[in-house]
Amino acid sequence: MAVIGQQGRKVPTALLEGRTCLNYGYNIWQFTSSIVTYISANTPTNVVDITSGSGVLQFFAYGATSGVNGGNHTCVVTIDGTEVFDETLTGVSVNTYARAIVGSFWHNYAEDTGGMATSQIFFNESLRIRMTSTVAINTAHQYYLT
Repeated sequence: MAVIGQQGRKVPTALLEGRTCLNYGYNIWQFTSSIVTYISANTPTNVVDITSGSGVLQFFAYGATSGVNGGNHTCVVTIDGTEVFDETLTGVSVNTYARAIVGSFWHNYAEDTGGMATSQIFFNESLRIRMTSTVAINTAHQYYLT
Protein backbone atom coordinates (compact mmCIF):
# COMPACT_ATOMS: atom_id res chain seq x y z
CA MET A 1 0.00 0.00 0.00
CA ALA A 2 1.43 3.34 -0.99
CA VAL A 3 1.81 6.00 1.67
CA ILE A 4 1.72 9.51 0.26
CA GLY A 5 4.22 12.01 1.66
CA GLN A 6 6.42 9.67 3.68
CA GLN A 7 8.81 6.78 3.39
CA GLY A 8 8.94 3.70 5.60
CA ARG A 9 7.40 3.24 9.02
CA LYS A 10 6.86 6.09 11.43
CA VAL A 11 8.54 5.85 14.81
CA PRO A 12 6.58 6.75 17.94
CA THR A 13 6.81 10.15 19.54
CA ALA A 14 5.22 8.97 22.81
CA LEU A 15 4.50 5.67 24.56
CA LEU A 16 1.53 5.09 26.83
CA GLU A 17 2.00 5.01 30.59
CA GLY A 18 3.49 1.76 31.89
CA ARG A 19 1.06 -0.96 32.90
CA THR A 20 0.98 -2.92 36.12
CA CYS A 21 1.45 -6.67 35.59
CA LEU A 22 1.39 -9.59 38.01
CA ASN A 23 4.90 -10.68 38.93
CA TYR A 24 4.79 -12.19 42.46
CA GLY A 25 8.50 -11.79 43.09
CA TYR A 26 9.73 -13.68 40.04
CA ASN A 27 12.35 -12.67 37.51
CA ILE A 28 10.34 -11.53 34.48
CA TRP A 29 12.77 -13.10 32.05
CA GLN A 30 12.12 -16.57 33.50
CA PHE A 31 8.79 -16.77 31.70
CA THR A 32 9.28 -14.34 28.80
CA SER A 33 12.53 -15.68 27.27
CA SER A 34 13.94 -12.17 27.31
CA ILE A 35 17.37 -10.68 27.84
CA VAL A 36 17.81 -9.79 31.50
CA THR A 37 19.64 -6.88 33.06
CA TYR A 38 20.11 -6.75 36.81
CA ILE A 39 20.25 -3.24 38.18
CA SER A 40 21.78 -2.48 41.56
CA ALA A 41 20.17 0.08 43.83
CA ASN A 42 21.03 3.71 43.03
CA THR A 43 22.94 2.77 39.86
CA PRO A 44 21.58 4.48 36.72
CA THR A 45 21.83 1.93 33.92
CA ASN A 46 21.38 1.99 30.15
CA VAL A 47 19.53 -1.28 29.71
CA VAL A 48 19.49 -0.87 25.92
CA ASP A 49 21.81 1.62 24.21
CA ILE A 50 21.79 1.38 20.42
CA THR A 51 23.44 4.51 19.09
CA SER A 52 23.42 3.75 15.37
CA GLY A 53 21.00 1.43 13.66
CA SER A 54 17.36 0.61 13.08
CA GLY A 55 15.17 -2.08 14.51
CA VAL A 56 12.08 -3.07 16.44
CA LEU A 57 11.63 -3.08 20.21
CA GLN A 58 9.26 -5.92 21.03
CA PHE A 59 9.22 -6.10 24.82
CA PHE A 60 10.44 -4.21 27.86
CA ALA A 61 9.37 -4.67 31.47
CA TYR A 62 10.89 -4.39 34.92
CA GLY A 63 10.26 -5.79 38.37
CA ALA A 64 11.96 -7.16 41.44
CA THR A 65 12.41 -10.51 43.09
CA SER A 66 10.66 -11.38 46.32
CA GLY A 67 11.97 -9.62 49.39
CA VAL A 68 12.56 -6.35 47.53
CA ASN A 69 9.92 -3.88 48.68
CA GLY A 70 9.04 -0.27 47.91
CA GLY A 71 11.50 1.99 46.20
CA ASN A 72 11.46 4.73 43.63
CA HIS A 73 11.88 3.72 40.00
CA THR A 74 12.50 5.86 36.93
CA CYS A 75 12.34 4.58 33.36
CA VAL A 76 13.21 6.76 30.35
CA VAL A 77 12.89 5.52 26.75
CA THR A 78 14.45 7.57 23.95
CA ILE A 79 13.80 6.69 20.30
CA ASP A 80 15.70 8.43 17.49
CA GLY A 81 16.71 11.22 19.87
CA THR A 82 13.16 11.87 21.12
CA GLU A 83 12.21 11.06 24.70
CA VAL A 84 9.02 9.05 24.23
CA PHE A 85 8.55 7.74 27.78
CA ASP A 86 9.54 9.10 31.19
CA GLU A 87 7.86 7.57 34.22
CA THR A 88 8.81 7.76 37.87
CA LEU A 89 7.05 5.60 40.44
CA THR A 90 7.48 6.56 44.08
CA GLY A 91 7.15 4.04 46.91
CA VAL A 92 5.93 1.28 44.59
CA SER A 93 6.86 -2.32 45.27
CA VAL A 94 7.48 -3.94 41.88
CA ASN A 95 8.05 -7.43 43.25
CA THR A 96 4.32 -8.26 43.24
CA TYR A 97 3.20 -5.87 40.51
CA ALA A 98 5.89 -5.27 37.92
CA ARG A 99 5.69 -2.72 35.09
CA ALA A 100 5.34 -3.47 31.38
CA ILE A 101 6.41 -0.59 29.16
CA VAL A 102 6.35 -2.36 25.78
CA GLY A 103 4.34 -5.56 25.35
CA SER A 104 2.65 -7.28 28.26
CA PHE A 105 3.02 -10.32 30.48
CA TRP A 106 1.31 -12.21 33.26
CA HIS A 107 2.26 -14.79 35.83
CA ASN A 108 -0.08 -17.21 37.57
CA TYR A 109 1.63 -17.79 40.90
CA ALA A 110 -0.69 -20.63 41.98
CA GLU A 111 -0.02 -22.66 38.83
CA ASP A 112 3.50 -21.37 38.17
CA THR A 113 2.66 -20.45 34.59
CA GLY A 114 3.04 -17.25 32.65
CA GLY A 115 2.85 -15.69 29.25
CA MET A 116 3.61 -12.59 27.26
CA ALA A 117 2.59 -10.57 24.23
CA THR A 118 5.00 -8.50 22.19
CA SER A 119 4.58 -5.17 20.40
CA GLN A 120 6.35 -3.55 17.47
CA ILE A 121 7.98 -0.24 18.38
CA PHE A 122 10.12 0.81 15.41
CA PHE A 123 13.27 2.93 15.58
CA ASN A 124 15.31 4.22 12.65
CA GLU A 125 18.51 5.57 14.22
CA SER A 126 18.78 4.86 17.94
CA LEU A 127 17.14 3.34 20.98
CA ARG A 128 18.01 3.93 24.63
CA ILE A 129 16.24 2.60 27.71
CA ARG A 130 17.59 4.00 30.98
CA MET A 131 16.55 2.74 34.42
CA THR A 132 17.27 4.07 37.89
CA SER A 133 15.89 2.59 41.10
CA THR A 134 16.50 3.02 44.81
CA VAL A 135 16.21 -0.77 45.22
CA ALA A 136 17.64 -3.65 43.19
CA ILE A 137 15.46 -4.55 40.20
CA ASN A 138 15.67 -6.66 37.07
CA THR A 139 14.58 -5.80 33.55
CA ALA A 140 13.62 -7.95 30.59
CA HIS A 141 13.76 -6.89 26.96
CA GLN A 142 13.56 -8.16 23.41
CA TYR A 143 14.43 -6.31 20.22
CA TYR A 144 15.85 -7.02 16.80
CA LEU A 145 17.87 -4.91 14.42
CA THR A 146 16.85 -4.30 10.80
